[in-house]
Amino acid sequence: MAVDDFKLLLNLNHFHLEAIAEKVIVELIALNDKDFLLAGDDSRLENVWEEICVQRQVEESVHWDAYENTIENFVTDELDNQPESIKTLISYIGGLGNTDYSDEEDQIFIEDGVCAIKERILEKAESYSNDNIYAYINDVDEEDEECEDEGEE
Repeated sequence: MAVDDFKLLLNLNHFHLEAIAEKVIVELIALNDKDFLLAGDDSRLENVWEEICVQRQVEESVHWDAYENTIENFVTDELDNQPESIKTLISYIGGLGNTDYSDEEDQIFIEDGVCAIKERILEKAESYSNDNIYAYINDVDEEDEECEDEGEE
């Protein structure tokens, strides 16, 4: 495969990966019912996306597996709704360099695509902020400082 062909594939992959990641983030924002939120009523966080962002920016809670499963379920659903060529592209590019499948050289695994999209979502969560996230992180920082001050006495 020529270098220009591979660059084209990478660009197409990036385009579709970003589009799916954005759709999933919108779905996570829509999870704003208090029954879905795990951070507590006093957290000021209004949706699952904000909770995920805080988890990535501060510290993962004991509920992190639930957040990851939620992301993976949404990503899987979105990827399943894509045309076969897009699923194959994202899964193929996502699996490049994966040495776990060395005995199954020509296989393309959908899990590689799900993982690639999930990783992109988590990258976005690490840098996303809004007033709720900012306030939550400042509250956590202030609590940490208070704990440190009490320990010095």
